Amino acid sequence: MGFLKKVQNFSEGQKKIILWSMVIIVAIGMLIIWFNILPKRFQKAGGGEFFKGINESLKKEINKMEIPSEENLEENNNGQEEGEKQ
Repeated sequence: MGFLKKVQNFSEGQKKIILWSMVIIVAIGMLIIWFNILPKRFQKAGGGEFFKGINESLKKEINKMEIPSEENLEENNNGQEEGEKQ
């Protein structure tokens, strides 16, 4: 209780600084706990399988994409330059 009596005598600005400092410390503590628990929950929920499935589907989509050749790029650039001149 001695600490609370001291805080009551502080100015409003000092009280706000103490309050926000405590809020930040508690928030950081909660984030640390959350980051430590998160991997365990993913393992329990089969999270590894979920990410493997996403990774495989992304690989399939990337393989479907057409990579433009230099000739196609030059043709597209020439067509754009002609359109800009008109």
